Amino acid sequence: MNVFIKYFVSVLCVKCVFGLNEGDPCMANNDAGVCKILEDCDYAVKLLTIDEKKPPMCRWKGSTRIVCCPLQDRSYNVGAFRSYFGGSNNGVLRSQDMTCRYDGSLPILCCQNVAEAPPPAEPVGCPPLQLPTGDKNDIAFKKCLEYQRYVNVCVSSDSNPDSYVREDTCGVESFGDRITGGTPAQRNEFPHMALLGCRNTVNTGLGPVVWVAGGSLISDRFILTAGHVLSHRDYGLLRYALLGATNKSEARDGLLFNIIRFIPHKLYQKNEKKHDIALLELDRRVEFSEFIRPACLPSPAIPITTDRILAGWGKTGELGNSESEILMKVTVPEFDYESYCKPFFSQTADNLFDKETMLCAAGGKDDNKDSCQGDSGGPMMTYARDIHCSYVVRGIVSFGPRCGAGVPGVYTNVQYYMSWIQSVVWPK
Repeated sequence: MNVFIKYFVSVLCVKCVFGLNEGDPCMANNDAGVCKILEDCDYAVKLLTIDEKKPPMCRWKGSTRIVCCPLQDRSYNVGAFRSYFGGSNNGVLRSQDMTCRYDGSLPILCCQNVAEAPPPAEPVGCPPLQLPTGDKNDIAFKKCLEYQRYVNVCVSSDSNPDSYVREDTCGVESFGDRITGGTPAQRNEFPHMALLGCRNTVNTGLGPVVWVAGGSLISDRFILTAGHVLSHRDYGLLRYALLGATNKSEARDGLLFNIIRFIPHKLYQKNEKKHDIALLELDRRVEFSEFIRPACLPSPAIPITTDRILAGWGKTGELGNSESEILMKVTVPEFDYESYCKPFFSQTADNLFDKETMLCAAGGKDDNKDSCQGDSGGPMMTYARDIHCSYVVRGIVSFGPRCGAGVPGVYTNVQYYMSWIQSVVWPK
């Protein structure tokens, strides 16, 4: 009887590993993958031709080999230099002087790191900006003031081209006290919003890029987002960031950047809720304008209003079948944990909420305004009280039981992580 059971289990296991069809999900060396024809999987081709190893199989279809192709590109784990790049950030090694990229085949592409020119100075004769005073050693405050030149832009006077005036380009009609249950955002209302996407590796018909999350531009190189969005279950790692666009289907209206480095917080663990925060480094410096400029970060020197604003391209309801094509916005309340949010989280088995690192907002009792699937990583913002047309990123969309159902959502508390953010973005 025991021999029969062992034989039966063995047959089942062979069926599980080698009975998958093209397009089925699979596991390739502990990585999520999808079954593809060998020739359609660059990693499998290189593994077979360069390392002369059998790629992970799904099945034979006649004489056609169907392999398990990793959703994340693992080509840098192939070839003569795989030992050097195996622990790298997707085949990219960086030193102070050089950046090297390896895709499994030779040669290795190495380029010298060249210092980029700083943004051009404003013309001599521009009227001074009207800025509040504060601690100029506070980097968050200092940077927030620097971004004002892209709000109150220095332009030539209509009456005299040799003289200059300040032109207010704020994209919000009434900047003061005022996504599910939301309304469309204006063209340059949220110039810091970033749309984050993956390479479409599963032929879903959605185009070469699948937009899966949101983020906030916080400097000329870095986007702030959630740790849990760095890798998508179906499409693998984030690859692209789109800035300056409000409509997904009109991506050419914005600027597309490649993501070259992922920096989750050192305490973040995949599939856990705590410390759900990460930084993304872009492939080149962002040139700021009225349509693309960073948001401010929390600082004691930047008083904020009581407003809490969400913006994103996610689902417009729990039962929605698709995500929004256009950027939506909504104003929500932030709740005190002890007086309102505690009953929703203290009854769970692992008590998910941490009062120091998380914020509780949205999902009010009397409305359905909330963030939803696809909004993850985007900001929960507030207004800077004394700095014109400036948003402060107070929280990051992290998780929630149900969107738009009167249940509060949970947001990463950005203030708690300011030392870490500044050490990465502005190390000097």
